[in-house]
Amino acid sequence: MDLTLTSNSVFSEDRLVFLAREIAMDIHDLGDILKRLNITPTQWEDIQRSPRFQGYLNDAVVTWQSALNGPERIKVKSLAAIEDWLSTAYGYLHEDKLALRDKTELAKLISRLAGVGERSVNEMPVGEKISITINMGDQTMHVDKAAPIPKIIEHEDHL
Repeated sequence: MDLTLTSNSVFSEDRLVFLAREIAMDIHDLGDILKRLNITPTQWEDIQRSPRFQGYLNDAVVTWQSALNGPERIKVKSLAAIEDWLSTAYGYLHEDKLALRDKTELAKLISRLAGVGERSVNEMPVGEKISITINMGDQTMHVDKAAPIPKIIEHEDHL
């Protein structure tokens, strides 16, 4: 069987590697993955029999299950769980029985996930906050403040 390697083909190198990685990650159902990639049942049968795809899948499984990949697995699966939950959260925002304070907290969480809204001092990028640590013997004082709008201080040197 010859799986043609054209850039727009379902059998292109990139698509087969991507398909193998999606299957190895085991986050979404196989049917959903195939549907998202517009792969028909007949094409899937051909792909499964391909030694090249089997090699990609084996490599993807070994890489994904590697002990060193634990933090990445946790991150990806957590992001996928939150993404799946967002449609439920959206429904809660429009639920009449949910208290306004609960809707407000949920809206704040969704805004924070989207990267909009208020940020705490610790969430600000470098350059948008000032951090001062003063050590005096066995006492330490640490202060974090959001950076104010810069003021221009003019001075003259009188040397």
